[in-house]
Amino acid sequence: KSSSSAELAVRGIAELVKAHQQLYQASKQSFVDGLKGILNVTGSVIDGVVGVGRGFLDLTRHVTGSDVSFKGLAKSALDYEQCLKRIEVKSGETGVKMQELDDTIQNIALNTTYSTSEIAAAAENMIQNGQNVTEVIDNLYAVTALATLGNIDLAKSGDIVATTMNMFRNQSLTATQAANMFAYAANHSGANVEQLAKSLENCGPSAARLNVPFSELMAVLGAVGDNAIKSGKAGTALKNLLQNMSAPTKNTAKCIKELGLEQAQTAITSGHLIDGLMLIKERLNDGTLSAAQQNAAIKALAGAWGSQGLGAVLNGSEVELRAMAKAMEDGKDSTEALELASGKLMDTLEGKMYKFSASMEVLAIRIERAFQGTFINLIDHVNEFVGILINKGPAEAIKWVAQESALHMKDMENAVVKGLENIKRLVSDG
Repeated sequence: KSSSSAELAVRGIAELVKAHQQLYQASKQSFVDGLKGILNVTGSVIDGVVGVGRGFLDLTRHVTGSDVSFKGLAKSALDYEQCLKRIEVKSGETGVKMQELDDTIQNIALNTTYSTSEIAAAAENMIQNGQNVTEVIDNLYAVTALATLGNIDLAKSGDIVATTMNMFRNQSLTATQAANMFAYAANHSGANVEQLAKSLENCGPSAARLNVPFSELMAVLGAVGDNAIKSGKAGTALKNLLQNMSAPTKNTAKCIKELGLEQAQTAITSGHLIDGLMLIKERLNDGTLSAAQQNAAIKALAGAWGSQGLGAVLNGSEVELRAMAKAMEDGKDSTEALELASGKLMDTLEGKMYKFSASMEVLAIRIERAFQGTFINLIDHVNEFVGILINKGPAEAIKWVAQESALHMKDMENAVVKGLENIKRLVSDG
């Protein structure tokens, strides 16, 4: 005859009590001593488990920066919902697309070192930069991967990618392409992602106007970075060169004419940056100019502030420069490198802590949503009570409480009954 789990549990407990009674009768003292020993050992084990648990949560908080306490997770869930609501308002999007964005954010959080709130903030930043929700969904992984590889703030990564896409919109640059080329340049040069982005702020608009391929520009910025010339200084060198070639000053025009750099000028102003730079290099190194004349020419082309940066590019290897630009162009659409690097970072103990933290955040979000209607109803009632208390006084507030209690008494009774039924079902089903 089959028995329910609850019946089996009761029968098992009864047998255990009977066995304890027999043992007790057989040897009272040894039984009591045994129980004390078991109690001591069990207490130590429980204390140890609780200590490890607390220690793990504390370590996770220090490593990931996430508060995985109940209070911390609740706040994280509420912050996330508020950010999603702001995105909905700013984008004008609702329904299916917002649900898709929500799913995308949670999936990314489970596989990167960033929290749901941080990813949502990056998405909001991308919306503010002119992308719609569909574009954000398509671009969000690339933004997160670049932030992970570049070890930069996620919102900053979103700003870098969105700004780059806007700047080079005539080249139809995608988020994946921008992120890939930033990552490649940073991994193969002396400049990091943030320094490259700073350089791009200075020279990017001029390069985009001349339709310089983004891969060529990033390769040149990487070459400048290899010579310890980074950030604004690197960008200034290229900005000055591009501006002086497209709208020469009197000094630059004289230099171009005297050295016969018209072909280089045409190449650069036509968007062929590396070709133009190599023509300049060829002329300066043809053996007819002294070192002083070479330096004067570089200063005339890139300005006093930019001459060091241009000199670094011209003194570098043409083969390496072209190979770097080609590698970036050939691999711009593949996410393999980004995924591989992110996967390696997440496979460490620290990465697994981030995954645990993200899992707890996602769980908190889903719990918050399950009880959201109840929470809102409760807060509405509290706010109404406080409003009556302030505006009408304590007597009216107490009267209102009495009325509400009478009104919802049946609901509370039903809730208690339902709760007991759920507990009973949980026990019965094991």
